[in-house]
Parts: sequence; structure tokens; C-alpha cells
Amino acid sequence: MREKVYHYGTMLVLLLALVIGMLGTAKADAAVPAKPSVSLTKRTKTTAAIKIKKKGKVSGYQVYMKSSKSGKYQLIMGMKTSTYTIKKLKANKTYYVKVRAFRTRGYHITFGKYSSVLKIKPYKKPEPSQTPEPSDSPEPSVSPGPSMDPNASASPEPFVGPDASSSPDSSAVPDASASPEASGTPQPA
Repeated sequence: MREKVYHYGTMLVLLLALVIGMLGTAKADAAVPAKPSVSLTKRTKTTAAIKIKKKGKVSGYQVYMKSSKSGKYQLIMGMKTSTYTIKKLKANKTYYVKVRAFRTRGYHITFGKYSSVLKIKPYKKPEPSQTPEPSDSPEPSVSPGPSMDPNASASPEPFVGPDASSSPDSSAVPDASASPEASGTPQPA
């Protein structure tokens, strides 16, 4: 009879261990990282910088890349940061990149779903901007003087005759008493 009790006790312990083990894996499955999103931040002739948008708690990311549509993805980097620069790219080639997040708990690693595929297009030389190149000789700039209003329009003021003394703004009109030789304008003979 003691053998039957011993077997029932062993069965109960094994059943309890099985239930606890199932609950433990259920918690690990619940910690599956969310699907990340990846974007291209900069493309140069030989490099491409990517940025990964973090979603939830993750330990790091794995970056996979292939160089043709029908090719096979290869792991190029496992990292803990959310930015990465892919190097040794060819300028005239298209590359495909996908990323997945992982989370570690002790020795257990849980991988998330792959991001949508990021297509890195061939490098195109940036076009020159439309701003003119600076010349060797600087162009003179006109700065408003103390009597000029910077908000005033650039239309020319009408010519005021010799009896400018009656106008309210006599400082803007040249002095009529000044000699013509001093002003540097030729006088008709």
C-alpha cells in the first residue's frame, strides 16, 4: 500500500511541475517583443544609416540584409542600439533590409516579428542647390542710413525744386545755397 501512496505522491509532484512549467513558458511567450519599424536616415555612396523605432521592452535588434529581390537575407549585425550604419555598399545597387527585436531573460532569448522590408535605393549624387555661388569680389550692400526708414518702400522720391525751405522735410533736399562747384555737378554755360 505504501508503494501506491508513493506513486500517487510522485505523480502529483510531476503534475505540479508540469503546470508550473507551462505557466513559466506562458509568461515568456507574453514577453515577445513587438514588431519594430525601420527607416532610412541617410544614404551615401558606400553607407546607409538606419533608425529603428523602439516599441516596448527589448534587449536589442538583429539587422538582416540582402542585395537582390530573390536573394536570401543574411544577418549582418546584432546590436543594442536603435541606430546602425551599414557599410561597404555599392553606389548603383539596391539593398533590402529588415529588422527584428529580441528580448533576453537569463539564457532564454525571445525573438519578435520582422519589420516591414526597407528598400535602400541606389545612391544618387545630390543636385547642386539653386543658390548662386559666392564670387571672389563681394557685391556692395546697401544699408539704411540714419535718415532712411528700413520699412519704407524702395520707390524713388519726387524731385523737389529750389524753394525746398517751405517743405516740412528740408533735411532730405540738398541745400540750395551750396555752390555748384562744391557739389561736383557741371553747370550749363
